[in-house]
Amino acid sequence: MKNLIYFCAFCNSGYGDLLFLLLNSLRSNGSFNPDTTELLLFTSSNLVNDIIQKISPLNFPLNILTLDIYDILSAACARLHIFKVVNLEKYDKLLYLDTDILINSNINKILDLAINDDKLYVGTEMTLDSEFHGKQFYSVPPQVDLTQPAFSSSVLYFKNSRKIKELFDAIHEHIYQDVVLNRNKPPGCLDQPYIVYNAAIRNMYNPTLIDQYIAGIGGLEEVADDRIVIYHFKGSLGNSQNKKQRMETFISRHTPVLNKTS
Repeated sequence: MKNLIYFCAFCNSGYGDLLFLLLNSLRSNGSFNPDTTELLLFTSSNLVNDIIQKISPLNFPLNILTLDIYDILSAACARLHIFKVVNLEKYDKLLYLDTDILINSNINKILDLAINDDKLYVGTEMTLDSEFHGKQFYSVPPQVDLTQPAFSSSVLYFKNSRKIKELFDAIHEHIYQDVVLNRNKPPGCLDQPYIVYNAAIRNMYNPTLIDQYIAGIGGLEEVADDRIVIYHFKGSLGNSQNKKQRMETFISRHTPVLNKTS
């Protein structure tokens, strides 16, 4: 069975520029093997031609699935639609990546890891005692220890399993109840608090296995390390131009590392 890496790009054509940078880094640095791994993009019909034009110089294999999504919360939640993909059963392991990511070294360091069918494998970020990570949803007293590490939803690695599908269904239902039925304003970081909260109360995430391969870049820190597989350019939610500038500056500063094939 193959692996699947998938991405989402909605609402803003600038995410096509980020996708170009991500795919180019995967091609140059990620030791990508199309015989073992396929790529999939979720996007909307009004952006697909623009995105195809932007990434066509790469001549890189990418399947595209269009969804009728045009608002920012639904766009963020698109990653949760992965189990609706036809013929998903041909994939064993799935890796979701935000588009504000650069691949720095061999992606198979992650894809070759053995994982369980009831966990999301993630990179750590802050603790559960944060509204960015679902603190507002816990009862009093909370069901879990809020001092435990939380995670960013920018990277999600998981098995193609019934248990993860049920988790994603529960996240969808939670968002519907909270935003549509209860008419609460969506959190500032959109679906991430729902993802973290629902994974935490079910003990369905592992924050240690792949954390060593992920680094978050908040500014333009002078770091580049070929032990890192994924650099995530966090912050500036919805501002694709800012992220593009930061990613391009980082690439220019670290060309010897970021252009090396591992």
